[in-house]
Amino acid sequence: WPAPVIRAVLMSSLGLLAYYSGRENSLLNALAISGLVILLIDPDSLFNISFQLTFLATWGLVYLFPIVREHISYKSWAIDLILIPLSAELAVLPLIAYNFNLFTPSSILSNILVTYLSGGAVILGFIAFLLAPLIPSLASLVLFPAGMFIEMILYIVQLVKNIPGAYLWVATPAIGMIGLYYLALFSAILALRSS
Repeated sequence: WPAPVIRAVLMSSLGLLAYYSGRENSLLNALAISGLVILLIDPDSLFNISFQLTFLATWGLVYLFPIVREHISYKSWAIDLILIPLSAELAVLPLIAYNFNLFTPSSILSNILVTYLSGGAVILGFIAFLLAPLIPSLASLVLFPAGMFIEMILYIVQLVKNIPGAYLWVATPAIGMIGLYYLALFSAILALRSS
């Protein structure tokens, strides 16, 4: 399985294990354990872009987002709707530029629009997976709205992609610049945590 799938399965399993054993579910620890397990199985994964992106984006969600949210006085679901994809984007920005030569300001908008649709598609797909061996006709019925969600996601992404300035081609950043970016990001996190 690809690294993002293994990470998600391991983190979910650890979360369920923590819940059913009455322990606190530490997402950051689950992320670290998932990374260690994947690297023990295949150390070369560290140099795979899908491994790097899934772990950095998830780190942005489970570590960066709570810190940023804590320092915003106005709390609402609308603010969270912006902060969640922004946190993931801040974590992966240099890697996207380095590997794909892209800067995509529109990704925040597209993530806001498709997050719940993709969650719905995954949940429906999982339900259909469980139903398929037992009641195949019901499984195919459940897959219909899942497919509709996927079609909606593709349509929204196509619309957002056509917005002027939705993505910009950029030069490949130097490794030193990427290091400076993450140094600045960690410095900002330390400043927020100490304030």
